[in-house]
Amino acid sequence: MNFWIILLVLVSVLKVVSGTAQIEIRLLRYVNPGGKGDNGHPCDGRWLFNGSPCDHKIILCVDRAGGSSSINRCAYGRADTGEISNADTITFAGRAGRLSNPFSFRLSTWPGTVKIKVRVTDIDDNSDDFVDFMQNQFSTTEVTYSRTHRVVVKRRTTLSMVIRVYCDQNYYGPQCTTFCRPRNDWMGHYKCDGTSGAKICYQGWRGQTCNQRVNLCGPCQHGSCDRTASVYRCVCDFGYKGTNCETEIDQCVSKPCRNGGQCSTFVTNYICLCPTGWYGSICDNDVNECNYNSCRNNGTCVNTLGSYRCKCDKGWTGTHCDIDVNECAIGDPCNANASCINVPGTFECVCSEGLSGGTCEDINECLEDNPCFGNATCINEHGSFQCFCPEGWTGDQCDIDVNECENNPCLSNSTCTNLEGSFVCVCPAGMNGTYCDLDIDECANSPCVGNSTCVNQDGSFVCSCAKGFAGVLCETDIDECASAPCANNGSCVDHVGTYSCECHSGWAGDLCEEEKDECEGKPCNNNGTCTDLFDDFDCFCARGWTGKACDDDINECLVNDPCSYDGNCTNVLGSFTCECPPNWEGPTCDDDVDECLLSPCENGGSCDNRIGRYSCLCSDGFTGQDCDVDVNECVQNPCFNNGTCLNMNGDYVCTCPPGWSGVNCGQDQDECDTSPCSNGGSCENTEGSFTCSCSVDYSGRLCETFIDNCAGDPCLNHGNCTSAQGTFRCDCSSSWTGERCNDDVNECERNPCQFGSTCINKNGSFTCQCPPEMTGPTCTTDVNECLSNPCINGGDCVNNVGSFHCECHLGFKGRLCGQIDFCGSSPCRHNSTCVSDGSPRCICPKEVFGKFCDIILKNACIDDNTDPVMVNVNGDLDTTGLEALNTTLLQALSNVFAIAAGDIRLVLTPEHSADTDNKPMTTVLVSAFVKDVQICQDELTNVFNTEHILDNALTLPATVIVQKSISDGRVGNLQSTAVFETKENWLISRWYILAVIAGVFIALVAIATVIYKHRRRPKTMVIAGRNGSLYRNGSLTMPEDTGDETSAIASLSFDNVLYTTFQPQGPTPPPATCDNDDVCT
Repeated sequence: MNFWIILLVLVSVLKVVSGTAQIEIRLLRYVNPGGKGDNGHPCDGRWLFNGSPCDHKIILCVDRAGGSSSINRCAYGRADTGEISNADTITFAGRAGRLSNPFSFRLSTWPGTVKIKVRVTDIDDNSDDFVDFMQNQFSTTEVTYSRTHRVVVKRRTTLSMVIRVYCDQNYYGPQCTTFCRPRNDWMGHYKCDGTSGAKICYQGWRGQTCNQRVNLCGPCQHGSCDRTASVYRCVCDFGYKGTNCETEIDQCVSKPCRNGGQCSTFVTNYICLCPTGWYGSICDNDVNECNYNSCRNNGTCVNTLGSYRCKCDKGWTGTHCDIDVNECAIGDPCNANASCINVPGTFECVCSEGLSGGTCEDINECLEDNPCFGNATCINEHGSFQCFCPEGWTGDQCDIDVNECENNPCLSNSTCTNLEGSFVCVCPAGMNGTYCDLDIDECANSPCVGNSTCVNQDGSFVCSCAKGFAGVLCETDIDECASAPCANNGSCVDHVGTYSCECHSGWAGDLCEEEKDECEGKPCNNNGTCTDLFDDFDCFCARGWTGKACDDDINECLVNDPCSYDGNCTNVLGSFTCECPPNWEGPTCDDDVDECLLSPCENGGSCDNRIGRYSCLCSDGFTGQDCDVDVNECVQNPCFNNGTCLNMNGDYVCTCPPGWSGVNCGQDQDECDTSPCSNGGSCENTEGSFTCSCSVDYSGRLCETFIDNCAGDPCLNHGNCTSAQGTFRCDCSSSWTGERCNDDVNECERNPCQFGSTCINKNGSFTCQCPPEMTGPTCTTDVNECLSNPCINGGDCVNNVGSFHCECHLGFKGRLCGQIDFCGSSPCRHNSTCVSDGSPRCICPKEVFGKFCDIILKNACIDDNTDPVMVNVNGDLDTTGLEALNTTLLQALSNVFAIAAGDIRLVLTPEHSADTDNKPMTTVLVSAFVKDVQICQDELTNVFNTEHILDNALTLPATVIVQKSISDGRVGNLQSTAVFETKENWLISRWYILAVIAGVFIALVAIATVIYKHRRRPKTMVIAGRNGSLYRNGSLTMPEDTGDETSAIASLSFDNVLYTTFQPQGPTPPPATCDNDDVCT
């Protein structure tokens, strides 16, 4: 056991010593002016001619503050972006090349200052070109995740970044070396200070590791004591209030039931009886009646709060869209010259000549029944309408509220609440405005002195001092020249509130720290690129410009006429234009115009593009340059056998005489190929014609005339007659049979009726008598009983085949949820049984008591907890007083445990004696049993205190004393007699010694009683545990005799003493004898 504790402490110490910190770097932007290497040449070109932008690779190194300039010595970490192609200016987002951006390095501790080193190269196929090397020192004492620092490292190129330094979880302090992990267990009860990491004890705990409890608890009747509070606080169970949670709360006082629900209080809860259309524990859930498909004839159900409505298809009306609209009786929807015919669900218009459409005219839906909700504007359209919604509404009919909160209009972490047609922002403290975007501006009173700038912050302000001033309000002037701020031998001139540096030639900047950048004024015109030189600059001009500042236009037309094929060249500033001759185009007139792109060839002709022209290859039947001339083929008489030729556009058609076919009417037509003879007749082809040989029962040229043997309808009962070979055949329906369909079929023999229904045969048919829960021709369609909403009190109806059942909400039961279920909220505790008969009644298991079985007696009182409670009464308690104590305690226990007084047994044993002043006093030993289960001493003592038993029962002053025996090392209130301690394990392992001690104790009590009667002197009896401190090393020490026996006794302590009697008579000698067990007399 000790080994593991030591190991745990060592691990905790190691964690505190190690500590971890993180430095997080987010790259923002890298700029390489002109895309050049360190040698001044373009990265991917030669000398001043740029081939393409640079392919940068950036290596970032974090080293110690005094580290070397080597990019390979990185004490804290090194990051490599890899190649970033074709970019002289790089703006970083979520990635920096192959790195995630930001990236971080872990440090064992934060040193306060680190060196940031950056090496940039240009990646090439043969060898990489060096671009730049930059380094900078970074320092901060603000080690927190919420603080970021913008850092710029610069030499010839510039890299900007944001750095954040913070401690790992559970580490704190400026170097992240303080370890603190919040705990709330046996090792401690504390949280950690967010800056220093110091332990902050939770309420109710104290000590270095917050593991010492502050005991402020008192009696809670229906609740639990909050041991973390700094004062006594009883956390009440639901439904109770008061200092000790003794008062039951009327749950309906707050009117929790909404939407007209009726509230009923029972036990520690309430139940809401919801009106029709609402359900839920507080009637705040709308019943979606549309789930029951209440609307008919394809009506659309629209759920509303507490109800619903049916949006009927055109032609239907009524609550459930089950009433046909007689459109013809409502204003005659058809045109005045049309006739209206009503049909179920719609109507038909028989239009007069000149009218068309369903109603022979357009319907203006906006005039009949404005379908747009609210203040929306309805615009009629042909055959439809359109709703223009006001702000805050949407949907085809403007009936859907726009949830403005989805766009997060509220700022400053405020809460957005959607309203119908609008929204409202609930602002946090310190903010106001419609969108919570207005901060209270402390700078309105101009607290900052001089030309300083006041910066408003949330709940405060900061003065940004003008250069040369300092102080909280910028009230102190600074002599800047005292620190020699000017670099490179610049001369410092002090001014009021500021200073200036007079720089030597070649230097610039406020502190003369920068080489003068002649490119700063952008001297290169017309998009020329400026390169800074010492006391000079060089312009790399864009195409079309020349000169020192790129302001001289190059006349390309004079240098080398760029326009081909005799194009006309015109010089313009920085460029030129070419006016091309026909059939040529392009910037320099060297692109041939493809005339075929304009599809000049008509009638399927194909176009062939040539240099400067085109030609068309025409399809058959067309000619001409663009194939737009038709060829008249009929001039050549192509049709044979007196066929008639008809010229067509690009073709011809021959109309052949009967008996001939083919494109040119040169083929005899075999009419028999098309089987012209009907009903099995055989065809014989002839020159230009054919003949049909008909089968029996048919005649005519094409055998199309049928000899009908079914004339006169010989088949009865709607049987189908088929004529065949001089006779007929009857095909009967399923309900009839026989040669002429005159014999009835008994369908009931096939048992068509389902679910126990009764079949009744009829001539040509049958009927099924269905049970109430089924319907349909054969009783196979289930009746949906849920359509009539049989479940009440918000119960959910579930339809079953042939039946239904109700799923009741909390607090209800029964087939239709019409009975109140008092046990629904499970008021009975500790595995007790709840019986709901008018109100909840809890049947408690053994050793559990109370109205709601919320009181548990201990299964067995441990050690001395079975001892009786000792009541000391100042005076002689007579029989009447003893009976009053018995009656009051009996009634209190009956109320506390919620059981009959007959189930409680009390044992009161009075002992009469006298105090030190020889005044009478009575000691009453009290034990109590509930159904033969003893109430432990601590539980009975708690009842005495919380129910004020002594104050209510006795007129004499009395106190309850907790007396502990030798078997328990804990000592209660012995009226400051002594404090004792024992080794409980020693007694458990040597139980026989406890028996001997008990015998000695009884004997000593008897001796003390005899002495008391004979001597009549006041004595003090002390019952103590082991390991005291009175008698040490064979000597007994007593305080000086003050005449106050009580004070003398109160300061005594014993070593291995079981029982003793003292008579203070002045200085007390050491004990006379001590036996081997160190028992002294």
